[in-house]
Amino acid sequence: MLIPGGGLAVVWNHPLWTPDEHPWLPELHALLSPLRKAAGSRTAEDEAWRPELEATGLFQSLSAAAAEYVHTIDGDDLVALVRSWSWVANLPDDERARVLARVRAMVGEAPELHLRYRTEVRWTRLA
Repeated sequence: MLIPGGGLAVVWNHPLWTPDEHPWLPELHALLSPLRKAAGSRTAEDEAWRPELEATGLFQSLSAAAAEYVHTIDGDDLVALVRSWSWVANLPDDERARVLARVRAMVGEAPELHLRYRTEVRWTRLA
C-alpha cells in the first residue's frame, strides 16, 4: 500500500553490449538465452503492465526519462551480475554453479569491462 502522496517508479537497465566490445557476448547469449526464455515472459519490458495500471484510476499520468551510462567492472563482478539475474539465481544449485563457471571462463581474466547500458524509468504519483 502506498502512503498518501506516494508514488510508483519502475526502472529497466537495457544492456547496449556488442560483440565488437565484448567478443564473448555471442557465447554468453547462447548460454543464457534458453534460461531466460524458460523463465517465462517479461511483460515489464513490453509495457503490457501499463494499461492495467492506468485502468486502476489510482495514479496520475506516467512520466518517463532515460539515460545511458557505462558500468566498469571486472570478470568477477560480471559473474556476480549474472548470478543476480532471476533466471540464473533461481536455477538449482548445481546448474547455477555450472552456468557461472562457464561465464567466468568466457570472460577470462579481464581486468576491466566497460558495460554500456540505457536506463529507462517510468514514474507516477497517486492521483
